[in-house]
Amino acid sequence: MKKHTGNPLIIIGVGGICICLTLIGIWIFLALFLSLWLPTTPPWWTQVRWERLNPVFLVLFISTLFVMLGAKLNTLK
Repeated sequence: MKKHTGNPLIIIGVGGICICLTLIGIWIFLALFLSLWLPTTPPWWTQVRWERLNPVFLVLFISTLFVMLGAKLNTLK
């Protein structure tokens, strides 16, 4: 019986996707929580912009490519 070892590209990619989705979820939760429960928005929140999430989306995209590449390499074997 051949022992199945996970492709490291897929493992890295799935980990990256999970981390990114968690960060985006926390970000959205904070945005909703602060806008709903605080009558006056604190000054630091007005300086938080969605452009700061661009690196997170970039890592999410690269992680997705890793998963797809790893799956392609698995089918070639």
